[in-house]
Amino acid sequence: MCNPRRIRVVASRQLDEAWQHEVSRTIELSAAVTGEARVRQPLGTELSGPTLRALEMALADPESGWSEVEGGYRLEVEGGAVTYLADDHALEIVATESDEVRALGEATRQIEGRVTRNINASGEGSYYDDGYGGRDESAGESQAQREAGQKLERLAGLHLERARRNAERAATPALENEARERAAADLSRRLEARRSQLEGAARHHLESVGQRGRHAFHRALARAYRDAILAYARNNNAAGLVCSESDDVIDIEFRVTR
Repeated sequence: MCNPRRIRVVASRQLDEAWQHEVSRTIELSAAVTGEARVRQPLGTELSGPTLRALEMALADPESGWSEVEGGYRLEVEGGAVTYLADDHALEIVATESDEVRALGEATRQIEGRVTRNINASGEGSYYDDGYGGRDESAGESQAQREAGQKLERLAGLHLERARRNAERAATPALENEARERAAADLSRRLEARRSQLEGAARHHLESVGQRGRHAFHRALARAYRDAILAYARNNNAAGLVCSESDDVIDIEFRVTR
């Protein structure tokens, strides 16, 4: 036995293969949706000018929780909001119910192509001049040819995969647009259906929201009455002025002598 000899072969192949592949893209969209129910309630009593001014001052107080909006003052309460409409001397109660809606859109397309090109690969084998272990020149050449053939197969697969990826990349923008359009259409349908459900839920809770809103407004109105009465007493040099508050009850005592 002597040192093995090396043999190298180069194999060529005319690659001419068609391919086909299915490509899918999925887009998810989401949006917030709100259903609401509202009612407007006149205050039902005429308020004096001083009381109205005191009311607006009470609502405008930064610590009151109310915020100035066009035409009045608004307060967020659990489940909705209440707005005092200054020009109309009315309360607008709004109950809201909110949710998030999701929708999926999918687009699928068959892409295909053909790869035609000449590819080359080399392989190596070894043998012994004395044929030791059955490894004569013929066996070495066969080994080299097998290796070259395997490389050709892998190379052919790489070319086909590259062509598929390039085609998939080119098709992706149109597929994603189609999927997004389908998701948007589905989302629109789901939003409309869910909004209708939420409006029903908001109507169901409107009375409880109204109770909370009216209670908050009446606290501000009570403060306005208090401030207006106290201002009247002071402006008229009232004697024995006493004001106390306890458990949402305001007691004011004074005497005005004319």
